Amino acid sequence: MTLLTPLTIEEIRAKFPNPNIELHHGEPTFTAIYSAEKKLRENATTIHTSLGGGSNGHLGVLTTPADYTIIAGEAFNDPADPGATPVLVGGTTAVDASNLKDVYNSSVYIHGTWRNVVQVLKNQILSAFEEVHLLALKNDTSGFTHVTPRTMLTHLYDVYGQIHRGETIKNRNRLQLPFDPTQPVILLFNRYLDISNFAALAGSPITDEDKLTNAYVIIQDTGVYDRALETWDEKTAAFKTWNNFKIHITKEYVKIKSKQQSHASNTVNAATTQRLEDNENHVLNLTTTIQATTLALATQLKECQDTLTTVTKDIQELKARNNAGNNNGNNRGNRRGNGNAIRQRRKYYCWTHGLTNNARHISGNCEFPKQGHIDGATFDNKQGGSTANVT
Repeated sequence: MTLLTPLTIEEIRAKFPNPNIELHHGEPTFTAIYSAEKKLRENATTIHTSLGGGSNGHLGVLTTPADYTIIAGEAFNDPADPGATPVLVGGTTAVDASNLKDVYNSSVYIHGTWRNVVQVLKNQILSAFEEVHLLALKNDTSGFTHVTPRTMLTHLYDVYGQIHRGETIKNRNRLQLPFDPTQPVILLFNRYLDISNFAALAGSPITDEDKLTNAYVIIQDTGVYDRALETWDEKTAAFKTWNNFKIHITKEYVKIKSKQQSHASNTVNAATTQRLEDNENHVLNLTTTIQATTLALATQLKECQDTLTTVTKDIQELKARNNAGNNNGNNRGNRRGNGNAIRQRRKYYCWTHGLTNNARHISGNCEFPKQGHIDGATFDNKQGGSTANVT
């Protein structure tokens, strides 16, 4: 058998749902004691043990044996200290000795964990209330060492736990507080349980009929459970108990939640489909734009190629004329005359750049015009434009 080590105080605190209970300043009140006890009970129940039937954790540390028996159907007995070593009598067989050791190890774990749970719960009570209100329990020598959490709570209730009429009225008024329908309906029923327990301790119990009547109105005011209330109204009087009402409304909550989740899923699917359609349309629009841009670029490229062809042809003609003049032995004057003839021939004129040999570079098509550029200027009517390459 694996040797189990008792849970330490630190491990127990880490498992508690309420590791810290806020200090109540001043003289304790019934409400303060009851609130602290609820948190202590939640903590004690969290730490598992086989004691008291094993279904309520260490709750028996805080309750009286009689109260625990009512809750669990059997008693919660504080475990005895198993001692430092297992007791083995003479003549014990090896098998029996092994079994006794297993029982001993289990007892060490149960007792050690129980002892540490008691210590942590006691520390929490001492941190929740000022020590002066528990001094009557403190021993001059051992302090609170031998005082149990159960004894501390009983003392606080006996001395300070008188319930004033105002607290009773305030507690009962909580039956009529509104409920948020977006929250699980079990929270409403837990609130009613808390109210009922408080009222019972105050000696002013709340009947199931009171709880049912108030809960019906609160749930009706949410506007969410109309269908469930209609079917409830159709039930027989014998069926309309507080427990059946809680079950009936809880089932409706589960149905509503399921529909909401289904609707949310459909909404997400619809949104996803719409996004896919939007992306597809975007791709189509982008494709159309690319095709139009490609066509425009192709047109511009064709125009550039045509211009290049024209310029190349002009250059070739000029070279041919120069070669012809040289071959005929023309003098320099003749060459100048030929040059003038060539310049006379190229009448491509730009107001900014003067005479050009580019058929597309004229005043109206100039890509880099100067300030004041005149688009209508021609070689014959320069309109004050450039005379570059003219003479």
